[in-house]
Amino acid sequence: MEYELHTAIWDDVESGAIWISPTPASTFTSRTIVHVRNEDNHRSIRCEAKMVDEYYLKRFTEQTGHTVDETAQHVFINAWYRKALGLTTRQGPIKLAIVADESLPGKLRACLQHPQVVVRIATVLGLWSVALGVISLALGILSLVR
Repeated sequence: MEYELHTAIWDDVESGAIWISPTPASTFTSRTIVHVRNEDNHRSIRCEAKMVDEYYLKRFTEQTGHTVDETAQHVFINAWYRKALGLTTRQGPIKLAIVADESLPGKLRACLQHPQVVVRIATVLGLWSVALGVISLALGILSLVR
């Protein structure tokens, strides 16, 4: 689907989310983990999606001085995710495939691709902890069997 690309407002610069205009065909609601793929270069991200509403458009206009056509489809993406998708802010309409991805691997990838380093580190430490726990459990069972 084609979207008009906008920069995220200041409040969302370090947010792990993008803002999308709701469509009748949307199969997800606000705060759903989504897989976003740039149709031109096939780069993709996983992140949280939030739905654009009047309040967000009002804050965008206040902070940037730009107005948006409310009838068009818009996506507001911070610099972190724009870079990951290979997008610039000076593009015309962009083609993005956005689908819900509420699977555990999708949620983990969203955390591992988050703009804030603390989220990425916490996710990696959590994965290491689970792996070490499984190894410890296996060694404990092995020692009981022998």
